[in-house]
Amino acid sequence: MGQYNFDPDQARHLASKLAEGAQQIASVPPIGVEGGVRMTFTEDINNALHSCKSAANGNKTAYSQWMQDYADRMRKATEYQETFEEGIQMQARAAQKKVEDAPQSSSKPKQSGKTVDRPTIDI
Repeated sequence: MGQYNFDPDQARHLASKLAEGAQQIASVPPIGVEGGVRMTFTEDINNALHSCKSAANGNKTAYSQWMQDYADRMRKATEYQETFEEGIQMQARAAQKKVEDAPQSSSKPKQSGKTVDRPTIDI
């Protein structure tokens, strides 16, 4: 497994850039098709232009919303990751404190001069 590096400041910066880009895309004026000659042979051209206009405007709106949604998810993921890391650090500190507070004996265990009575079997 590789090493996982998480930088919440960088993630927040990227999320804000995505949100800014989404706002810029959303603020672009919609494409319009105006004027033109209304003749029989231009109807197909006008229909094609109107369908392209509708698709471009719809795609712009959808793309802007996707970028905004992604930025929001990135912000939430960053908050969850930070909360998770803080929880792990708190658990590690609590475990370390528990180990540090445990009584420690600096001397080796004493062996008493007593012998162990073992049963003997007489045959």
